[in-house]
Amino acid sequence: MRIDFFAETEGVSGIKIYSRNLLKYLKDQEIGHIMPPDAAKPWLVNRIFLDFFALRKVDADIVHLASQDLLSGIVVPEINNMVVTVHDIFPYLDGYAGPFYSWMARNYVKNLERNADKVIAISEATKEQLEENTEVETQKIEVVYQGVDLELFRPVEEEIDYGEYFLHVGHELDRKNMDGLIKVFEKIKEEKPEAKLVRVGNKDRTRKLIENSDIVDSTDVVYEEGIDSDRLVKLYSNAEKLLFPSEAEGFGRPMIESLACGTSVVAFDRKPMNEVLPELMLVEWGDTESFAQKAIEPLESPEACREIAGKYSWETTADQTKEVYKKCLN
Repeated sequence: MRIDFFAETEGVSGIKIYSRNLLKYLKDQEIGHIMPPDAAKPWLVNRIFLDFFALRKVDADIVHLASQDLLSGIVVPEINNMVVTVHDIFPYLDGYAGPFYSWMARNYVKNLERNADKVIAISEATKEQLEENTEVETQKIEVVYQGVDLELFRPVEEEIDYGEYFLHVGHELDRKNMDGLIKVFEKIKEEKPEAKLVRVGNKDRTRKLIENSDIVDSTDVVYEEGIDSDRLVKLYSNAEKLLFPSEAEGFGRPMIESLACGTSVVAFDRKPMNEVLPELMLVEWGDTESFAQKAIEPLESPEACREIAGKYSWETTADQTKEVYKKCLN
């Protein structure tokens, strides 16, 4: 079985981490890596027009597109045994993206419906999005969770200059619920006045929210941008908790990275968070009081956190992906 793997692998986005690691752990397969075009500016031109020409050259038993975005073209060539990984379809849903990204999403959903022989959803939540909002046939969808590198993401004891701190990792998109994050941290500050919030990622929205807070000020929040994996591991390992108040996610990589580093996560009881986390780490949606309380109290031990993360190895992701390939050929 020959596989052409069409994927962007350089970078730190969740999709690129997925693509890079899956390619690495499929090394026992006869697999060729095809890099999507990236020379045109703006980059969207590559997705809308130029991917067609790259895909037209594939010649394998299975063609695997590692992201739904790679199926955004106005025209898609005829390909047998096409597998597409769908991370989420938020831009396709009302209220999650501007008009241009919504238009691109309509393209990739249309192309999924017409062209994909198998669709890998990275969570049950993503599968439900597809079932409830598209015409992709249920029997074509297989859930294969992302993995985590358990050798890289591991407990590392090293003193961080911030003292006692709570961590948040990710973008500032609406569905990440940054308003809720600040409300939770305000309640934490009432119990722990010296605590810090460490934000890994962009900071514009967080800063604006803090300006309107009566409890949290600019000295209470530390921003870390453009950090490498070693620094991220240290931040996960030494945090009191990872605060993960998202309203919706495709999967939520920071959860399993934090658990792999031995640090408990607190999240609202919504999919896909409740697919990954035990009930002990979950709080009813919108209950910021209970969220803050869970953040303060002891939850799972580092060993128990590692055990949860161990269910999400890249070996498992690769093995389950190979089973999807076999189903596609059959």
